[in-house]
Amino acid sequence: MDIEFLLFLQRLRDATAGVLDDMFVQFSVFGEPFYALILMGILYWCVSKSMGVFVLMGWDINRLANGFLKITFCAYRPWIRDPRVKPLESVIAKATGYSFPSGHTTNATAVFGGPALRRELSRPLRLALWSIVFLIGLSRNWVGVHTPQDVLVALVVGIALMLLAARICSWLEEHPDKDAVVAAAIALASIALIVYAATKAYPMDYDEAGNLVVDPQKMANDSFKNAGWALGFALGWLAERRLVQFEIDGTIQQKCCRALWGCLAIMAVYFPVTELVKMVVPGGVGSSVACFLQMLTIVFLVPLGISRMESKGESDH
Repeated sequence: MDIEFLLFLQRLRDATAGVLDDMFVQFSVFGEPFYALILMGILYWCVSKSMGVFVLMGWDINRLANGFLKITFCAYRPWIRDPRVKPLESVIAKATGYSFPSGHTTNATAVFGGPALRRELSRPLRLALWSIVFLIGLSRNWVGVHTPQDVLVALVVGIALMLLAARICSWLEEHPDKDAVVAAAIALASIALIVYAATKAYPMDYDEAGNLVVDPQKMANDSFKNAGWALGFALGWLAERRLVQFEIDGTIQQKCCRALWGCLAIMAVYFPVTELVKMVVPGGVGSSVACFLQMLTIVFLVPLGISRMESKGESDH
């Protein structure tokens, strides 16, 4: 039934001469980690620190769950299961590894669905955010890289874990001295995922050309990346609470400057610094360290820079 749905969408793509393809590809792009990191950073530095912590925490917990589920079920992509499925060429290069559950939908559920769960947002805004989640999930079916169950399970698990993150954040408001406990729990879960990904057995199926259908090392590396992000959040968030405690208040000009410099910092770490780290520390360890630095930049290094620059600006006046 899942393959039949993808074939139905494929026929619809053909019948409409691909007129909707570019739109769905763009929605799909917004489910990628880079854009998730940018949006979460801006939310955290410029809009609402508490909302930012909630979304960042939920996103990282979701990444851990997504990594665990992917390497547990080891479900192949739709076109591997059935050659009648023909994904769009523009997206297939990035749709490597296992299929279940959808990582893009996981990201969308955390970044857009997380805030939509908060009652303080207006109903129209919440509806708009859920619409984005729906369109990103549907885009993964439309372009042919995920089955409906990949998307639906990612959505359900994502919502459940965002609700868990909301409960944790509420609990921390009542028990702020327990932040180290939360950070330690996330760090231990990250280490557990690394150990699990490094030691479990993976399917070793080959195609007609004699190549591995899915490279187990790559899938282990993807889980190491998820663990790196979560570790970076746990340690960076705790360090910010203890050492920085930056304030979200500021003028529009200050917040625009935060967003600009913060986004430049993320891009620097996400691209050149990440490539440099992978050259120095190859394999899964390098991937994990690179993602650790990306998240550390968002939750600790940028807030530290913001606090120092804005304090210096105030003292100069």
